[in-house]
Amino acid sequence: MLRAGQNRITVIVSNEWNPRLAPRAGEHSFNGGIYRDVSWIAGAKTRFAWYGTFVRSSPNGDGSASVFIETELVNHSDTAFEGTLKSTVLRQVEEAAGNSIAIQIPPGESVTVSQNMTIRDAALWDVDHPYLYCLDQLLEQEGIVDRAETSFGIRTIRFDAKEGFFLNGRHLPIHGANVHQDRAGWSDASTHAGIRRDISMIREAGMNFIRGSHYPHHPVFAEECDRQGMLFWSELAFWGTGGETTEGFWTASAYPIHAEDQPEFEQSCRQQLSEMIRTHRNHPSIVTWSMGNEVFFADESVLPQAKALTQALIDLSHELDPTRPASVGGAQRRDFDKLGDLVGYNGDGATLFHDPGRPNLVSEYGVSYQDRPGKFAPPLHRQCRATLSLARGHHPLVRLSPWQHHAGDGPHGVHRLFPRPIAVLVLVSRTSGRRAGPDLAKARNGDGSPAHR
Repeated sequence: MLRAGQNRITVIVSNEWNPRLAPRAGEHSFNGGIYRDVSWIAGAKTRFAWYGTFVRSSPNGDGSASVFIETELVNHSDTAFEGTLKSTVLRQVEEAAGNSIAIQIPPGESVTVSQNMTIRDAALWDVDHPYLYCLDQLLEQEGIVDRAETSFGIRTIRFDAKEGFFLNGRHLPIHGANVHQDRAGWSDASTHAGIRRDISMIREAGMNFIRGSHYPHHPVFAEECDRQGMLFWSELAFWGTGGETTEGFWTASAYPIHAEDQPEFEQSCRQQLSEMIRTHRNHPSIVTWSMGNEVFFADESVLPQAKALTQALIDLSHELDPTRPASVGGAQRRDFDKLGDLVGYNGDGATLFHDPGRPNLVSEYGVSYQDRPGKFAPPLHRQCRATLSLARGHHPLVRLSPWQHHAGDGPHGVHRLFPRPIAVLVLVSRTSGRRAGPDLAKARNGDGSPAHR
């Protein structure tokens, strides 16, 4: 592909609606162009595969932790590779554990190498103490051929339908917000500084949980959640919207209504889920993989196929990462809450299902439409009152994810600005479309006491 001298690379993208590409629907301003970082990665013919390292860990109960490493290596050369893979876990700048193994990779093939090691006096990742380790890996053959660094944390998670959520064996009430990637004046072109600021503002509001609505977010987002001690729900772009469905626009059926579009659409969902998990699987902040949002907004004629695809994605999630539950976001209709390990109820879902019999969160509530800059007045209608009442001590998972909408630009005159955490448990704060500062309410428990992260 490349020739000696100067080479020009042209990348052409289109955000036009595609019946065979997820998402097919989404009440949002979808903007064109390349809005995230683009990197040209040059490597040796024998190297670490793209995001090829998967680190799993388990505290042992005696202060130590076992670390299990799977590393995919590729050899695109015409000759066999014989060398050494050295893996070192670093605690700050000191070595905490290490392992070296001889490897052989046939020409034109890839191999996955497993390594185990033990870290003594292991520090756990927690929302209050987000401790991170660094795995430094060297692929050597008469010198260094390739190098990879992977950040990871050691922690345990557990969702329980009766008792709630546990982090490192400690019960932790969840207070959270939905987050979309766009912001006023920037649209989808998020900067790393903007991502850091958003997560920091949500922490300052007393929250400890973010739902990444409703597509895989920038890798820096997960990195910042790791660094700042924020739990993260990472979501696939399998997305449906309410109201009249219009084929050919972003209000279409969540699942394709035409048979010829279905195989390629399903493949796009599988590919996006696989890439999301591969990219983000080492982040301790991520506690679940979500299969989508309100997929029940699919045409009645293809509802069985939408459910079957959701179940297939759940199975794929379990296969790719057995350490995290597979969740279904916006599952309050058409028995979608019977799928998955963890359920997210949007809107009136909290009032419809007080005890669904499985771990669940109120994954969305609260809507206000304002012309920019606007003044936010929380809509304390029946839905929100019921949601708040339910969350005040009547369920082991204290769980709310507020939204806010702003009108004024974008398709149909609506631009939706996310996230602005309104409040958790009490809707008392104000915010503006300009996102000028952290004018947010502090999260509180059901008894009115401050929520602790």
